[in-house]
Amino acid sequence: MNEPYLETYQMDESIRAKHYFIDYHSSGDYFFPIQPHWHPYIEILYFIDGSAKCYLDGHFYHLKAGDMVFINHGDIHAIFNESHQMLDYYVIKFNHNALFNTMGSVMDTRDILLYNQHKSAFQRIFTRDEIGDGDIPDLIKETFEENKHMQYGFESAIKINISKLFLWHLRHFHVTCKPTYTLSEKELSFLKVINDLLTHHYHEEISTQWMAKQCNMSYSYFSRYFKKLVGKTFIRYMNDFRISEAEKLLLTENLNITEIAFRTGFATTSYFIKQFKRVKNTTPHQYRNHVFETFLGAKNSHRST
Repeated sequence: MNEPYLETYQMDESIRAKHYFIDYHSSGDYFFPIQPHWHPYIEILYFIDGSAKCYLDGHFYHLKAGDMVFINHGDIHAIFNESHQMLDYYVIKFNHNALFNTMGSVMDTRDILLYNQHKSAFQRIFTRDEIGDGDIPDLIKETFEENKHMQYGFESAIKINISKLFLWHLRHFHVTCKPTYTLSEKELSFLKVINDLLTHHYHEEISTQWMAKQCNMSYSYFSRYFKKLVGKTFIRYMNDFRISEAEKLLLTENLNITEIAFRTGFATTSYFIKQFKRVKNTTPHQYRNHVFETFLGAKNSHRST
C-alpha cells in the first residue's frame, strides 16, 4: 500500500491562485483509490454513481449516489470503491479563509471564525434523503458546469455557489445543534489567537501560564475565561489539539509511537498513549494497525474488480 500523504498544492495550482479547485473523479482514474491524506482546505464530495467506502477523521462510512461529504481542513480522509459498478463523484475544494476574504462582505468574518472554532461539531456526512434532489445537488452540478464551460463571469459564479454551499452548512449546524450561546466577535478572535499559537507551538512545552502571558492575561483570569468559552480546561483543549496532529503523523509518517509523542509536544510516551486512548478509545498502535489493515483490504478488493 502506498504511504498516506499530505496533499500539496502541486496538483491543483488553482487553489493558490483562485482559492478553489473543481474536478470530477471516477474509480477508473489512474490515481484511484484515493489513499489516506489531508490538506489545509475544505473539500466537498458529491456522489453521482456507484457506492464508496469513505474514511473520515477516524470513522468509516458507506456512501452511495446522492450522498455528500463535507471534509474539514485538516481531516484525514480516503475513498475506495465498494462495488463492481463504476464510482463517479464531483469534487469541490476551497480555501475558505482566503476565498471569502477576497469577496468583501459576501461572507461575514464572524461566520468564518465561528466555523474555524466549531468545525469538529459540524455534520460531515449528508445522505441523499437529508439533502434531497433540489438546491444542494443543483448548486454542485451548476458549479461543475461553470468550471467546465468557462463562460464570461464563471469564476465569480463559482465563488458565489461555494459561498452558498458554505452558508448552507453553517445554517444546518445552527438548526441541528441549536447553540444556546453565540460567541461574540471578540471571543472568537480570542480563540483564533489561541488556535494560531497552538498551530505554531503545539510541539513545544506549553503551559497555561505561558498561554495566559501571550494573551496579556493573568493565569486565573485566562483559565476561567477559556473554560467559559470552550467548556474545558486549556490543558485538555491543547491535548485534544495535539492528538489530532498525532493522528496525522500516525497515518502519514513512518515514525514509532515515542517519536510521534515527542513531535506533538507530549513529555512522555505513556502520557501520550493515555491521552490518545481518552480521545480515540484505542491505543495509537491499535489505531494505526486497524486503519492500515482496512485500507489494504479495500485496495485489494478494488484491484480484484
